Amino acid sequence: MPNLPEWLEPMAATLTQDRFSGPEWLFERKYDGIRLLAFKKGSTVRLLSRNRLAQHIPALEEAITALPVRDVILDGELSWDRHSVYHVFDVLWLDGKDVTGLTLEERRELLAGLPLSPPMERVPELHDAKPWEKACAKGWEGVIAKRRDSRYDAGQRSAAWVAPRWMSVAPRTKGGTGWAGGMSSTSSASAERP
Repeated sequence: MPNLPEWLEPMAATLTQDRFSGPEWLFERKYDGIRLLAFKKGSTVRLLSRNRLAQHIPALEEAITALPVRDVILDGELSWDRHSVYHVFDVLWLDGKDVTGLTLEERRELLAGLPLSPPMERVPELHDAKPWEKACAKGWEGVIAKRRDSRYDAGQRSAAWVAPRWMSVAPRTKGGTGWAGGMSSTSSASAERP
């Protein structure tokens, strides 16, 4: 049986100016926080930022330890305060198996089968005809478009995951920052950060 990897480089999204939709794409809310990979092996949990810096978050470690799996690697975004919410959007390893070669839809199905408890929260698919407008109207960090058939390409900035830039319909501020050039200045940094 393969051993749980010590580290996997997170997959990253490509930025685009285009608005698009289609049945081959699903959309998720983009959260502004700390990209975090969670590794569980037995009762041992390691939390590593995208720069491979160890994070110590007892409540999250306890919730991950309680998952009824032997080993797992989760990918998600941790809130800036480091304790409120861990927004989980992917699973890369599960019970002795590397699942990065499965399609996104297959991985989401595996993720849906995990009983996540607070502060973990599964990132749902957005069922909205105009996800960009919804993100703008709600003052979100943005949206991520992902191909349903995409595999998880660790360490790659892939065109299968796309972070669209958009022009806001009306002027907005987010955390005191204007949405200039169709994208908040924090969005640009955040897009590089994950």
